[in-house]
Amino acid sequence: MDKTEFKLMLLRTSFGVMACDGQIHPLEIEELKEISEHTPYLKGIDLESELNTITAEFNARKRVFFSDNFKQMVEAELDESEKLIVIDIVLRMISADHRIDENEARYLRAIKKRLNIPDELIQQRFGEVKELGIESPQQYAAMSLEDVVSSFSVMDVPELIITKES
Repeated sequence: MDKTEFKLMLLRTSFGVMACDGQIHPLEIEELKEISEHTPYLKGIDLESELNTITAEFNARKRVFFSDNFKQMVEAELDESEKLIVIDIVLRMISADHRIDENEARYLRAIKKRLNIPDELIQQRFGEVKELGIESPQQYAAMSLEDVVSSFSVMDVPELIITKES
């Protein structure tokens, strides 16, 4: 997977985290802008244009969007550092609005499971991540992808306007 494809996958994953709880909070958009402007993760991506494309796709396909995103991550055969970048961006999006919805935690656990990331690796990089159940047995480890996806509240997302502050 080339760098641009990886960045677009990260953006799609970020969008999935924002949308999986049924609403996109303005603080989540602000966090995306922050990531885009101050990290290499989304550098060079036209955030507004890509988000509008992703929003239209999401509104047309709803639950299939999540399944496709998980499938894309698995098929990308990401290395360990790329997997940790995915987890990093997901954790940033989850904490952006200062509340953790159960759907966001499920999304994170589903990504961890699909990418087959060892708990020890996540703990070394991020410390204890309660949303993953790392400090206790995972109750979602046995859930199928379809069960995880069908548990999300899915609503239409309005067109997202991203403006850079002067």
